[in-house]
Amino acid sequence: MTTDVRILIVDQCSASKSVPGSTPTIDLEQDGPAPAEILEETDADGIPARELYAGTQQRRITDAVRALRQNGHDVERLFISAGFGLVGETDELPPYDATFSGTSTETIEQRSKELGITAALVERLDTAASFDVVFLPLGADYYTALDLNRVYAAVAEHTVVVVFNREEDRNREGVISIPARTEEAKAHGVTVIELKGTYLSLFASRLGDRDGPLDEEAIETLCCEGEGRQSSLDDLGTL
Repeated sequence: MTTDVRILIVDQCSASKSVPGSTPTIDLEQDGPAPAEILEETDADGIPARELYAGTQQRRITDAVRALRQNGHDVERLFISAGFGLVGETDELPPYDATFSGTSTETIEQRSKELGITAALVERLDTAASFDVVFLPLGADYYTALDLNRVYAAVAEHTVVVVFNREEDRNREGVISIPARTEEAKAHGVTVIELKGTYLSLFASRLGDRDGPLDEEAIETLCCEGEGRQSSLDDLGTL
């Protein structure tokens, strides 16, 4: 069994959030204070990012992270938040409304720069012990929020970066682009929204059974070889 694989997952925030019914939601489309300041000013209870973001992709990735950790792997999970920038999974956030989806490229790039998203991720990659795999399960607008050239340059030589629907990056050494569109979603019996999370769930369920090095080909095979592997996904939900 493969053990001690170091994995970084950079997820994105979701429009669907798990918020107590009586908790007010803050509009963060404009620049605002940091989460800790908001929580102090409003006397509200913070919600850990991994619990706040309740989208189908985020829930599926939560299952995958749990399975990977239970099998001895070292997993770090971050989120790109349109309200607060790059946040950790246990960072406590106030309920808020902010999104990059449907926003112009210029606006996204400006907002991302203000929030320091790329700089924060590059710093994390520079200061952490190198990861074996970095997953970026993001939508097009959230890729726009990252300077991917800087991110690719910051990863260690042996690290494999997994992106989705980024065919223009397939020729980069150490980068895998996995298709995650309607055709692939139908093949796996899921919606497009949850497909990237499904790929990570498959990776988590199959990682311990692989033979040989964890190279680009192996990672792509673990994520998406075979169609409709619903039994493996269902098993993850019981962990």
